[in-house]
Amino acid sequence: MSTPTAGDGKRGAKSCTFISEDGVQCATRAQSGGLCRKHGTFRCKAADCDKYDAFRGYCILHARAALGDEIVDEHMKAKTTARCRFEGCEKRQAFKSYCIRHARTEVGDIAVDEHLNKHKSICVVEGCTKKGAFRGHCVRHARKEMGDEDVDEFMKGHASWCKSSDCNKQVAYKGYCVAHARLEIGNDEVNEFMKRNNAKCKVEGCEKQSAYRGLCIRHARQEHGDDAVNDYCRGWRAKHVAPTCEFTDCTKKAVFRGHCVKHARQVVGNPEVDAFVKRNTSTCKYEGCEKKYAFRGYCVKHARKEVGDEAVNEMLEKQKLARRKKQ
Repeated sequence: MSTPTAGDGKRGAKSCTFISEDGVQCATRAQSGGLCRKHGTFRCKAADCDKYDAFRGYCILHARAALGDEIVDEHMKAKTTARCRFEGCEKRQAFKSYCIRHARTEVGDIAVDEHLNKHKSICVVEGCTKKGAFRGHCVRHARKEMGDEDVDEFMKGHASWCKSSDCNKQVAYKGYCVAHARLEIGNDEVNEFMKRNNAKCKVEGCEKQSAYRGLCIRHARQEHGDDAVNDYCRGWRAKHVAPTCEFTDCTKKAVFRGHCVKHARQVVGNPEVDAFVKRNTSTCKYEGCEKKYAFRGYCVKHARKEVGDEAVNEMLEKQKLARRKKQ
């Protein structure tokens, strides 16, 4: 039978002094008496219990039986999660044994703010106080330093808004939503990007766009069930579909302070609504044309001229079908 060698026998020895029958010394760090926990006597002192001691020579189960639940609970509470030392406070410690709130009252705001600033990432650009989001930079400075492509890839899992003035749509390409990307960057580049990133349903042979966990809605229902897909769809609509006008019996989309344009004029007044409409209405990009854009940045007339009749007619046909479905 293998037995512990005398070794140096000193507390704090670098490695366990236990040597097996094969003459191999245990490489585990020594805990007490030159031995590790496995080869030492760190077992519960209750008869026939081979669990490790956890509190006062007992495992937790036997400690509760021998010492009582109250004492063991107090030990476990102090060991697992350190609580704020302010009397009656159950929040976790954050700074000098206090939670943030009581650290401010007991230690002082300046010390707490300095501590928080050390642990909070600020944009590395001098003078910028925004939170660091990508490689130590805020989003705006990251775009300048690293380029739009890298930042867009990072932002895929982080909601961000189009950088065009007063647009509340999510970023799709180089800091813009799709509509403003087409206006600012150009259709060809945006179409190429959309073609590369238009993920298809992962079911073999299905050409529909993925909508839920890599599947189109139909296959997602088969794979994950109606309840999960319906919950996802409800959440998506609440987040992305504009609410209706608050005016009684009006079913139009709310565009300004909870109202459609017509009722916003009645409730808020013409000057404010006119200013809002002017800011959010993009005109045809054909030089000298003041009409509202309808297709790829052009009004219908100039879209026919620049893009072609076939594409414009297809777009108009889709709009007609969408209106019929709503009715």
